[in-house]
Amino acid sequence: MEEKTDRGLKHVAHEHLLILNENYIAKEGEIKSNVKLEEDETYSHLVHLPAADELSLDLLLEQFIKDKITLSDSYNDYSIPEFPREIEHHLWPGKKLTAKKNSEPFKLFKCNGCRTICSGIFFYGKSMTPSDSRSISLHIGCVTLPKIIKHEAHHHQLNQVSSKYECTACGFDLQQCKYRCEKCDFYICARCIRYARTYKHRWDPHPLELIYDAGMVEEHEHEYECENCSKEIDTNRWFYHCSKCDLSIHPGCIEKLSYGSYKCVKFGATDINRDKLHPHKLTYVLNKKVRRCDKCGKQSFGQPVLQCAPCNTIFCSWCW
Repeated sequence: MEEKTDRGLKHVAHEHLLILNENYIAKEGEIKSNVKLEEDETYSHLVHLPAADELSLDLLLEQFIKDKITLSDSYNDYSIPEFPREIEHHLWPGKKLTAKKNSEPFKLFKCNGCRTICSGIFFYGKSMTPSDSRSISLHIGCVTLPKIIKHEAHHHQLNQVSSKYECTACGFDLQQCKYRCEKCDFYICARCIRYARTYKHRWDPHPLELIYDAGMVEEHEHEYECENCSKEIDTNRWFYHCSKCDLSIHPGCIEKLSYGSYKCVKFGATDINRDKLHPHKLTYVLNKKVRRCDKCGKQSFGQPVLQCAPCNTIFCSWCW
């Protein structure tokens, strides 16, 4: 499955040589996120939950290089350059999950753990019992989440569970994978658990702080309003805020402004042949301009498209 050379790692899942980039590996004692791995109840090890732009195929193969994935393991040992073909996950007992990669670079899947649209390698499995025919697709970011964590937003440890309970952070119950406090009615979904502690946005000269509770903001007497959608912010949910500029914004709005719906998709694949669609080779890109598909006329702003740069044409996913 892998072939090690002096220059790097050749993996069956990717056509190019992979070089280990130590900048993407969290060292022990290095603060990378607002989440800690529970270990002997000392909270001494910090967990690096990968940022959105790190969840691409090339980096994942380097970042999660282990001979076996044990979800309760510390994240500090990346010395074994092997990648598992098959795993079991405690949230989906009875299912063998096999590493898989779609044949086309623009074929996407939705992760069952966090409901994020992704590309690249994922783990896929079907139930081994006739009574359960559901299939499971998990991107590597969710596969490698630890079973027990400590989060700044709550004073107790949180256990990973499969639940339809409402997420405390966003108010939705769509994400199947959540972290739960067994002592309190507190749940965080696998999507919200990845929110950065601070976020830098061009609309504000200061970093926006992730607010778990309105009490974190001092001397704020009026209601909070989202800078993007102008809707009132529910202070029972998480939001981003700058106290110096009194600027607030929904985490969901930040995702939309930064094209976060496709944060786990790797764009840039070239030389894509679609003879019935266009005579030239195409490139897989995220369209950041107000443009329409040249075949069906559908508005494709903020959507994945196949592009022919010489012809200045794009084709939406409905027309592939």
